[in-house]
Amino acid sequence: SVGAVAPISWRDSSTGKTTRGVCKTIKPNIRDHLREEVEVLDELGRYLHENRVRYSLSNFRFVDTVKEIRETLQQEINLESEQAKLKRAHLFYEDAPFVRIPLVLPFSTDNVTAMEFMDGCKITETKLSAAEKRAYAEMVFEALVVLPLLSRQEEAIIHGDPHAGNVY
Repeated sequence: SVGAVAPISWRDSSTGKTTRGVCKTIKPNIRDHLREEVEVLDELGRYLHENRVRYSLSNFRFVDTVKEIRETLQQEINLESEQAKLKRAHLFYEDAPFVRIPLVLPFSTDNVTAMEFMDGCKITETKLSAAEKRAYAEMVFEALVVLPLLSRQEEAIIHGDPHAGNVY
């Protein structure tokens, strides 16, 4: 893990209203440590590729797979990019009332993403009838597959981590 998420409450100075939120922060020195770990991963990928005949995975793309892992880890520590994507997702889903994206709070930084708290339960833990489950499945499919696939925008928003904790 490259970071941690913690609950917060904050007072909006313009309204005086106290609101719940969450802060995602990256671990101290993670950028330096990750650089070292990525170098080790790259070496591991090359080693596995060079020795792939010793394993039952001679056609496996070790170098490409390690590259994808490295890029994903590097994206995890780029909180400015994450904040920009959340803002783009708001625009992308503005006409889909069944989709809610947490608002990025104004005091976010390159080391902390502060965002609106989204209350709910994981979709896998809901007590629903068969008909309700089907309706929710259709909404999730529309939000995660249909809308991005049929988007007329030059770049569609695709959720890369739609696990139950991210789908309420």
